[in-house]
Amino acid sequence: MRRRRLLAAVGGLGALGLAGGATLAARQSTRGDPPSSPEPATGRRPAGDRVPAGPPIPRDVQLPLPESAFERGTARDAIPAIVEPAVAPDWAGLSVPVDDQFGRRTARPRLADGDAVIGVRVGDGGIDAGPEADDDHRPVARAYPLRVLVHHEVVNDVVAGRPLAVTYCPLCASGLVADRRVPTEGAVPPTSGSAPETATADQSDAGTATNDGAGPETAIADGAGARRSTTGAAPTRFGVSGLLWRDNLVLYDAATGSLWSQLLARAVRGPLTGTPLEPLPSTLTTWGRWRADHPGTDVLLPPPHSGTIAPMDVPRDYRLNPYAAYGDNRAVGFGEGGFASQGTPAPFDDDRLHPKTQVLGVAHGGTARAYPYATVAGRDGPNGRAGLVHDRVGDLPVVVAAVADGLVAYDRRIDGRARRFVPVDGHERSGEGPAVDRHAGGPEGATTVRTARAAGSRWRLADGVAIDGPRRGTRLAPATRHTTQFWFAWLSLYPETSVYGIDG
Repeated sequence: MRRRRLLAAVGGLGALGLAGGATLAARQSTRGDPPSSPEPATGRRPAGDRVPAGPPIPRDVQLPLPESAFERGTARDAIPAIVEPAVAPDWAGLSVPVDDQFGRRTARPRLADGDAVIGVRVGDGGIDAGPEADDDHRPVARAYPLRVLVHHEVVNDVVAGRPLAVTYCPLCASGLVADRRVPTEGAVPPTSGSAPETATADQSDAGTATNDGAGPETAIADGAGARRSTTGAAPTRFGVSGLLWRDNLVLYDAATGSLWSQLLARAVRGPLTGTPLEPLPSTLTTWGRWRADHPGTDVLLPPPHSGTIAPMDVPRDYRLNPYAAYGDNRAVGFGEGGFASQGTPAPFDDDRLHPKTQVLGVAHGGTARAYPYATVAGRDGPNGRAGLVHDRVGDLPVVVAAVADGLVAYDRRIDGRARRFVPVDGHERSGEGPAVDRHAGGPEGATTVRTARAAGSRWRLADGVAIDGPRRGTRLAPATRHTTQFWFAWLSLYPETSVYGIDG
């Protein structure tokens, strides 16, 4: 039975776990009181939305993609996206219907501190609030549990007036949060991976952290030379198309029916072909850690408390993860030898890493590099201390850090200058290390970094926000738009990628 038909028909199978749990600490935070919330620099707007406009389109990809490039997993909306999200402070007292060997009954799922979530923060150093927000709106923090996302893959939400699409692909263990406004007039022309990268004068520094609100807020040009604009854009609803491209989630938008690749974060077929999504800052972490850093957060509730795009004939059991075994084995992707196969996993012909090793990928200027957690967290080297790496991907200077829940990467330019970051606290090697990556190998234990100092300020690396000093409230520009993902998924998108610590 094919992977998506299996999920749509059965709901949840297997032991509780996380397909993407290799990047997450499976223990409660041991940190003390969280640092104070970031505040905008006086009279100036924090650069909270400056995220790359998209990874370069691979050279072997021509848009629009032909129909033959997609693999059909199930019917459109058979994996029902959430379109009417309900939230609460936690899952205490929550009950949902489930079908199991005992028939239909009521279950009480619980959200444990070690459960994985994608967290977003709107306002006050996070994502900019939307135009419909009240003038005196307060910052809003919201968590989206992977327990729900592995069953629904897309959540359409509005947070403080900002229309968001929160997406997660269990096959690739990749997450992406984006603005769900799409153009209502015109479309970006079809593009190809051979298009040159461009940066106009007003874009050249848009990817650098700054607390000078006078600069342009548009993201730097991506690998196809396209630039996101919200002029003439309107919110749309995203759903699960039932198609896969390179074993990755393909979405559709209700406004035009265009197909969107989650990994490319752009339309790949249909009227909006070539149009990029606007990615927004997010954090892949644990519920306990997110709640400690954001005491006023709310959290997404599973259906039927949240409404879905189509009725569910069989209720999901949100206590279970249908991808738990898949995350542990060498099965790659969906088709023959993958998730849906009952036989031997298909051969994986790259021996640098286990195919399910979680990596953080950065692509820029025709260069792609993957950063495995064990390499970043496990040793000192010429490019930085254990837990913190200074590097360049093409001409983009980056700092990559091992935080308690995985990896983060930022453009390390501040006010136009590439900076060095010096660990301040949390720079400790634990005896056992967080349960970050079951396939990484590497040393026992891991060195993680909580904050680091650069340009006169201390920066909280989990979200890139300056928490003191002259740049308080400024946010570093992320060097990548996605969360960590499986190595095979990154490699399928960028077959010429290097691996930090392995390749020269």
